[in-house]
Amino acid sequence: MSAPRPPRSPIPDESEYFDSEDSDEDMTPTSNFEAAGRWINQGLKFLDQRPLPNDLHQLCIGVTTVPANILTRLLPSDNISVTDLIKFRLPKIGQWPFSEKIMFQEDPPRGKLFIRSEIPPEPYIEELRKKFGQAMLDGKISMRDPRTPDARLPLWVIEFWWALHCAYNSRREWSEGMDWIREKQEGGHHHRVFRDVKQQLAILPWNKSLNGPAAAIGRTTKQLLQFLFDDEWLSGSLVDMMAAYLVSQLSMK
Repeated sequence: MSAPRPPRSPIPDESEYFDSEDSDEDMTPTSNFEAAGRWINQGLKFLDQRPLPNDLHQLCIGVTTVPANILTRLLPSDNISVTDLIKFRLPKIGQWPFSEKIMFQEDPPRGKLFIRSEIPPEPYIEELRKKFGQAMLDGKISMRDPRTPDARLPLWVIEFWWALHCAYNSRREWSEGMDWIREKQEGGHHHRVFRDVKQQLAILPWNKSLNGPAAAIGRTTKQLLQFLFDDEWLSGSLVDMMAAYLVSQLSMK
């Protein structure tokens, strides 16, 4: 009797791939000819000063902007609840280092990118982000990943990987906050209060702009995460939010 065959790995759907050659938009540095002619292959050093000159800044943005249809498929919406964020499936973080590094190349992007493939660890992406500017000025318009040696990845993949790491970090932080609530419940600390908080996190958007008296530009529900720890100082923004809420309650009496 023959041994049973191992289960087949699921075949990724074609929608899970991004084909650089089929893209309608040219996001290589040379696609912005006016700015590219002033900065690329001119023997210049990437500037450490901030802000960057406007044309160089716009060139960097144009090259590193991730196609929106990829981000919306892989990143959690700001409106999903904290509970759903913790359950949200993200691409795995790969084991590093490989025998070869990811290298910047002068070849145009080509081949398919499996958008759910493992992403390099965060320190590696930080290094690529630091080197990107000079690589672009030196005429590099793609990257070679040793895991897919025949493909050439667009430079925006760096920011794509970075966005995924940011989502990972947010998910981890909220998960740690949920663990803190669970520990308080199990320790018998105001069980009803922490039960109610946990129920609220099932409907609270994890990163939505705040409304009401505590609202201000840049304030989101993510800042409320600081309430879920014993050893974190309350930020000035949280103190301001609490004060604004108290004032609004007093004015109603």
